[in-house]
Amino acid sequence: MKKFFMWTAISAGVMVLLPFLSISVLQGYGSMAFYLILLYIANPIYSIVLGFAAGRNISQLWILPIVSSLLFLCGTWIFMGFGEGLFVIYAGAYLLVSMIAMFASSWLKTRKSRNHKSRSADHAS
Repeated sequence: MKKFFMWTAISAGVMVLLPFLSISVLQGYGSMAFYLILLYIANPIYSIVLGFAAGRNISQLWILPIVSSLLFLCGTWIFMGFGEGLFVIYAGAYLLVSMIAMFASSWLKTRKSRNHKSRSADHAS
């Protein structure tokens, strides 16, 4: 449960606080450039990292990609305009990327543990 709250707090920082800083601290083109970096670089990379982290303990952290995408949607709607449909597409894309990374991480973990068990059994024989 501790990891869930830690990742939720990080998600709130990345998906809500950074857009807020983009709007409130930076002015003009700097704000837009920073926001575009968030949309196309930082948020997708964060979604992948979050997905891999959730995949390590998928039974407890499976909800993290959904929470992160919802936080993104709330943050952008608060600071960029409520109901903007394009942000739903971005949230869906971040969710999809996170889910793929989560299942890949879980699959790799399962595969690694199976290989380790089979090697242990071979050495025991």
